[in-house]
Amino acid sequence: MSKPSHPQSRQPEELVAEAIASIRYGAVEVTIPDGRIMQIEKREKLRPAVSSESGGGSSAR
Repeated sequence: MSKPSHPQSRQPEELVAEAIASIRYGAVEVTIPDGRIMQIEKREKLRPAVSSESGGGSSAR
């Protein structure tokens, strides 16, 4: 997937939609002062798979 070198040249709504579509676990925060999208932050959670062979203590939380 190719990304443009200048995300500012794209519509803010497109950037928000892309941020949402590109994460599996996490959050997208949109800062909107005066009715305009000013900033988009994406926080993604990475959850490595725990194999059942390792006895990773999946029952203890």
